[in-house]
Amino acid sequence: MIIFKIISHGGRGTLCMGWYRPPSQGIALVDFIVDNLDRLMTVHQCENIIILGDLNPPGINNTFNSLLATFDLTNHITFPTHRSGSSLGPIVTDFPPPLKCTARPRVPPLPSLPVVAGTRLTPLFTNEAEVRVTLNALEDTEAVGPDGVSPRVLRRCSGELVCTLTKIFKATLRHNIESSEIRLLFEGTTLAPQEEMKILGVTYDSKLTFRTHITQLARTAAGKLASLRRISCLLDARGHEFLYKSQVHSSLEYSCLA
Repeated sequence: MIIFKIISHGGRGTLCMGWYRPPSQGIALVDFIVDNLDRLMTVHQCENIIILGDLNPPGINNTFNSLLATFDLTNHITFPTHRSGSSLGPIVTDFPPPLKCTARPRVPPLPSLPVVAGTRLTPLFTNEAEVRVTLNALEDTEAVGPDGVSPRVLRRCSGELVCTLTKIFKATLRHNIESSEIRLLFEGTTLAPQEEMKILGVTYDSKLTFRTHITQLARTAAGKLASLRRISCLLDARGHEFLYKSQVHSSLEYSCLA
C-alpha cells in the first residue's frame, strides 16, 4: 500500500491510497483501512479520500461493502474489469457526484491487408564498378562475412577479384542460387573446388585466411633460427647478420601478406 497527499489549488487536501491485495491475503487490508482511515485523514489534514488499485474484491464483498457504508464512500467502477466478468480494480472516493467512470470502448480489429497476386519484385542488378567501389570501401576493422575472408584481403585484392565476384553476384541474383552451387568451367571442364592450392610457394586456402601458409612459414623460420643458434658460437656479429638475412629474413619477406 502507498499513501500520499494531494493538495488542490485552493489548499484542500485529498488523501490518496493505492493498494494491492493478493487473492490469498484475506480481509486484513480492508480491516486496516477501516481501523485507521479516520486517523490518517486527521493526521494528514485531508478532507477527501481516494482509494484505488487492485483489490480483488471477489471473496471479500461483504467486508468491502461494509467499508463503503461505514465511511459513506462510493465505488465508481460498476462495470467488469476482468475477462471473468468481475470488477477487480475499484476506484473509491467520498467526492459528491457527478464522477463518472466508463469502460474503455472495445478496439475494433485491424483491417486485413489486401493480398496482391501476380506481383513481381524488381530484379536486382550489379556491375563491376559497384563491386569495385564496395570492395575499396571495406575497413580493416569490419567483421568477416560467412565466407571467413578478411575485409583487408578483399580490399587489397579488389583488382583481381572484382571480375569474378561480379559474375558470381550476377549469377546469384539472376538464378536465386547459393554461391556453393556455382560451378566454374574451364574449356568445357568443371573445375572441382579445392580447400588449398600452392602457387609459387604460397599456399592459398578456400577462405583466403592463409593459415596453412603462415603456419608453414613460421615452422620453417623457427627451424632455421634453431640451426643458427646452435652454430652461433662459431660466428661473429657479421656472420650472424649474414646468415639471418639470407636464410630467415628472406623467407619471411617472400610473398609477404602484410
